[in-house]
Amino acid sequence: MTMQAVLEVANHVMVMDEGKIIAEGVPNKVLEQPQIMEAYLA
Repeated sequence: MTMQAVLEVANHVMVMDEGKIIAEGVPNKVLEQPQIMEAYLA
């Protein structure tokens, strides 16, 4: 499933990095958090 599909379907997401929850909430707000960019795009 692509990120775009997740944004269209989910109303709440939880993002994990190395087994720990690093962000949780409304998808668009979660994606704005710097730790998400660092964990997945760095």
